[in-house]
Amino acid sequence: MFIDNNSITLQTEFRKMPFLGTQANISDSNGNLLMASNGIWIANATGDTMLNGGGLNPGGITPNWQFGLPMTYNNIFLPFPADTSKFALFHHTATFNGVYSQARELFYSEIDLTQDTGLGSVIQKNVILFQDTLNWGIGACRHANGQDWWVVMMKDSSDLIFKILFTNSGIISITSQNLGFQPFPWGNSSQLSFSSSGNLFASTTYFPENSLPMDSSNSSIVLLVLTDVMAIFQIREQSSFRILNICLEIHSALPANTFMPAPALVFFKSTLII
Repeated sequence: MFIDNNSITLQTEFRKMPFLGTQANISDSNGNLLMASNGIWIANATGDTMLNGGGLNPGGITPNWQFGLPMTYNNIFLPFPADTSKFALFHHTATFNGVYSQARELFYSEIDLTQDTGLGSVIQKNVILFQDTLNWGIGACRHANGQDWWVVMMKDSSDLIFKILFTNSGIISITSQNLGFQPFPWGNSSQLSFSSSGNLFASTTYFPENSLPMDSSNSSIVLLVLTDVMAIFQIREQSSFRILNICLEIHSALPANTFMPAPALVFFKSTLII
């Protein structure tokens, strides 16, 4: 899709990589696609397998989904803060616990675009950053210093957020803190979104109807107003909003949310309704 001030142009292209739910891609400053991933492998700019790009997310349910993992929000590419040739992929799979599938670890893989004549090579793969019982979904936000990155995940059935500090030297620290809202129930999957200024954070929870002991009337979006995105997320305000029943009646799961730069609006979507 190409968007300018006057028009929207759709362009279709057949590529080797299928997507079932898990999807991440990153482009250069001119909009040229550099790489993509479906949670199983990494494609280079040509759409073919990047050198050493296969075999992502070992274990768990991965062997059952060779055409792409079915989860959402569980892949994210980030550029190194001061090196335009290096990129990191943060990713996770899930493990069935007898009732539902949890994320159990956060993986890290590193890509060097100077290799393979500019198409890139995976130089580190499936490095386990930490292990815990986790919700599906990875978020990222610029550090308050304007260069480094925060990468975040939520603990399952908890308001505990894990924070990974990613700098040009790699992973510097992994810390956690409680955010202070009512914990989401077991098995939540959410897009973890920050506003462009980094002072707003949103996460959603979705309860399908008739999914006892959960109740769809409790589906909500949590909005936190942050003072700054430093080592400790200083929370100035927090709000929780019920999601309108019209979004729940269509029986769609895995809602998403995102912010507009200005004015400060957050959009929630289900599969069919924004």
